[in-house]
Amino acid sequence: MDITVNGSLMTVSITGNYFSAGITYNNNYFTPGDLYINPTGWITTGTGPNYGNDTFNSNEGWSLVVTSQGVYHLDYSQIQFTEAPSGWYYRANQAWRGGATGDMLSEVDYSINDTGVSYTFDTAGLYLGNKFGLHWTMRCGNDVIEGLDPIPPVPEPATLLLLGLGLLGLGVASRKKFKK
Repeated sequence: MDITVNGSLMTVSITGNYFSAGITYNNNYFTPGDLYINPTGWITTGTGPNYGNDTFNSNEGWSLVVTSQGVYHLDYSQIQFTEAPSGWYYRANQAWRGGATGDMLSEVDYSINDTGVSYTFDTAGLYLGNKFGLHWTMRCGNDVIEGLDPIPPVPEPATLLLLGLGLLGLGVASRKKFKK
């Protein structure tokens, strides 16, 4: 998962072999899901380095869903969860798709191809904190991506101006010192 922010526009890109496998084998278990956001951080219910036993549940703070059509508030009762089919190992109980409710909060530029999927949307009005949680999986739930991402700080022009003046002042002061 790669996240870039340009002003208030955020792009979340996810790449992997499963996108081409879904197209090649026409298997709907490779269907990409929606992107879920916890605007206040990332809360897990698992342990260990990869949180392999973490499930997606309502007390983890997920409140926004990014679909291929837009960004919406999340109605937890409307989520479609992954299910483990007989004879295969899949991670069950992962939010896969759905839960969008109410008016659209932001439009989404959604694209998908055989190498990945990307969502670009305006974060203004979504009230994302300095750190926010993201969750994404494909239909089978085998490849769950979940974690915390900080919004990179945007330097203010006044701060850069002060830094520049300070460096200029140091340069002038050191020049005077060496001339003596």
